[in-house]
Amino acid sequence: MSLSTPTPANPSALPSGVIPALPTPLTLDRRLDDAALRAVIDRAVGSGVDGLLLLGSSGEVASLGADVRERAVEVGLEAAAGRVPVIVGVAATDAPQTRATVERLGRLPIAGVLVAPPSYGTIDQRGVIALYEDVASVARQPVLGYHIPAFTGVRLEPATVAHLARSGALSGVKDSNRDLEYLQQIIALRDETDRPWHTYVGTDSLVLPSILLGAAGGITLAASVAPSWVVELVAAVRAGDLSTARRSQARLTKLILALRRGPFPAGAKGALALQGIATPTLAAPQTGLSDDELRDLAAVLADLGVPDLEALVGHASKEHS
Repeated sequence: MSLSTPTPANPSALPSGVIPALPTPLTLDRRLDDAALRAVIDRAVGSGVDGLLLLGSSGEVASLGADVRERAVEVGLEAAAGRVPVIVGVAATDAPQTRATVERLGRLPIAGVLVAPPSYGTIDQRGVIALYEDVASVARQPVLGYHIPAFTGVRLEPATVAHLARSGALSGVKDSNRDLEYLQQIIALRDETDRPWHTYVGTDSLVLPSILLGAAGGITLAASVAPSWVVELVAAVRAGDLSTARRSQARLTKLILALRRGPFPAGAKGALALQGIATPTLAAPQTGLSDDELRDLAAVLADLGVPDLEALVGHASKEHS
C-alpha cells in the first residue's frame, strides 16, 4: 500500500451518520475495477454520506485475494481524498493474520478498523476478549468489533463487549444480527464507559429505530445503491420529522429486501450493474445474478424508483454471455 501517513488512535474521529458498506467492484476476470470503485465513492460522497466502509462483508473481504484487498484500500482512500472518514474491514481465519492485517493498516490514514472474529474454528468469549485485546495492542486506529454471527458463527456477547469497551480495546461495534434487543444493550454502553463509544447498525431495515435509540449511525449495504435515500432518512430522524422518517424507512426496507437475492452480495452488485457503474461479478467461486434474475431485479428497482437505473441488462451482465 503506497499511502503511509500514520493515524493515531482517536475514537472521536469515527464518523456518525450514514456509512455505505461498499461492494468491491470487480472486472470480468475478477481484478479490482478501479474506475467503478471511484464512481461508487464519488456518488456516495456527493450524496452527503458521513463516511465509507471498505472491505466489509458487502465488500467480500473474506473471499477476495490479498492483492485485490490491498488495491481496494489504496484506490478507495485515493477516491475518498479525505472528504469523509474511511473505515476498513478485516476478516481472517486466524488471529495472527488478523493482528498482522490491523498492524499493516495502521500505516494508513483511516478512521478505524472493523474487525470480525475468525470464522472457522470455535471461539468462546474468553477467546473473543483475547483476540480484541491482542488486536488493540498493535492498532493505531480505533477498533470496532463486528457482530455478524450468521457469517462468523461467533457472538460478541453484551458482557464481553462491555468488558472490551471499559478496557478501551474496542471503540464500538457494528451489529448486523438484526436483533434490536441486542443492539439496545450495545448502544447503552455509551453511557456506561468514560471512553467515546460508537454503535453502528448494519441492517438497513433497522436504521430508524436504531438512530432513535442512540446508535451512532448505520453502516449499510443499501447506502451504496441509493445513498441519498439513507441520507434523507437519517436527516429526517435527526430533525424530529418522524412522518418523513417512517416513509423513508419503509422505502429503504423494500430496497434492502429486493437486494437480498442470490449469494451475498449479488443483489447489490446487480443493482450497481443496472445503474451502469460496475459488472455484477462476485469473488470466486460465487457467480453473480443471471440475466433473468437481473431483469427481475431491474423491474423491482424501477418500481421502487431507485435512482440512476440506466444500463441495459444485456450490457450489465456480459459475464454470463
